Amino acid sequence: MFFLFSAAALAVTYLVVGRLERLPALRFRPLSSPRPYLATDLAWYAVAATATAISVFVFRPVLSQLALDPVGRTVGHLPVVAKLVLGLIVFDFI
Repeated sequence: MFFLFSAAALAVTYLVVGRLERLPALRFRPLSSPRPYLATDLAWYAVAATATAISVFVFRPVLSQLALDPVGRTVGHLPVVAKLVLGLIVFDFI
């Protein structure tokens, strides 16, 4: 379930960024359609989805045993959106 939520959040993020790139006010120059590096973007999406799957199925069971109870309880009580934002911030720093 967590993997599906992560993959869906990643897909939505990519779609939002892709849409924002097409807004004339946010562009420095006109973009061709489809974009010239679409294959590279799709490859990076595949890498990110694979990394998410590995983290969920390999690292999560191991890391859950190392969890600190006060931190786990605090994060566990956060809303899903806050957990996602916190996860993205921690992921960026790692």
